Amino acid sequence: MKKYLWAVFAPLLVLAACSDKGKTAGEPSASAAPAGTAQKRVVRLAMSGDYAPISTLNEKSQLVGFERDLLTAVGAAEGFTVETNRYLMPMWEAELFGAKSDVLSLTFGVPPEAREKMALSRPILKSRLVVGMLDKGQQWNVADLRGKTISVNKLDGPEAVELAEKLTGSPDKVIVSNTFPLSAAQVYGGKADGVLAENMVFSYYSRSGKRAEIPVKTIDLPNQPERDLVFAVRREDAALMEKINRGLDTVRSNGTYDRIAIKWIRLPGGR
Repeated sequence: MKKYLWAVFAPLLVLAACSDKGKTAGEPSASAAPAGTAQKRVVRLAMSGDYAPISTLNEKSQLVGFERDLLTAVGAAEGFTVETNRYLMPMWEAELFGAKSDVLSLTFGVPPEAREKMALSRPILKSRLVVGMLDKGQQWNVADLRGKTISVNKLDGPEAVELAEKLTGSPDKVIVSNTFPLSAAQVYGGKADGVLAENMVFSYYSRSGKRAEIPVKTIDLPNQPERDLVFAVRREDAALMEKINRGLDTVRSNGTYDRIAIKWIRLPGGR
C-alpha cells in the first residue's frame, strides 16, 4: 500500500490588498488600519466546507471548523488575520500553486511531487481510521466485517478505499461516496453495513446537539497508525510557516488549543 502524508492543508498565499471578493457570505470585512499603524498580513484560508469537524458550514452557510479556529488563534498570536474562501476540493493544486487563495484546507494523501513544493507545520491533530456501525446492541469486531459492505468517503484518500477492500474481502463490497454524510446515508438506506472514516469525524457527529442518526459505535482496527494532520504552505512562504509553528506552540501552551479541540472534536478530558 502506498504511503502518503496525510495533511490538513493551509496553503497560505499573500493578498496584495484586502478585498471582500471571495468572502464567505456574512463574513465581516476587515477594517482599514488607522494611519500610522502597520497593516497586518491577511492570510486567506480556502476551505471545502464538507469535511466536518475540520471544515464545515454553519446555519448561515459560513465556513467554520477546527482548522479555521486554530489558524485564527495562531494568527492572533503571530500578528496576521484570517479570511476564508470556499473551493472545490479536487481543485486544491490550482488553489495552492496557482495562488488563487492564501490558504487551502483539506484532509487527503499528498503525492510526493506535490509534497516537495510545500513547507509543512508541526502536527495540529492526530487521527486514525475506524469503522462506525449503527448501534443496535450487537458486539462487532474486525472479523465480522468480512463479507459486509462498507462505505468510504473518498476524501479520506486511496488508502481508506484499499483498507475497506481488505476488511470486506472484495472491492465489490465497498461503496465510495463524496462526503462522510453521503457515506453514512448508505448505511441508513440499507446499502452498507458500516462506514470507514476518521475517528475524529465520529467524535464530532456523536456529540450532544449533533445529528443523532450518525453511527456512534466504532470498531478499532488493529495496526492502524495515527495520521498527522498538518498545515501546509508553498515552500517559498517559509517565513509564514515559521510563524505558524511558533503560534502553534503558543496556543498549545496557553490552553487555547484545548478549548478549540473540545469545541469541535472531543469532550473535556478526552483526547
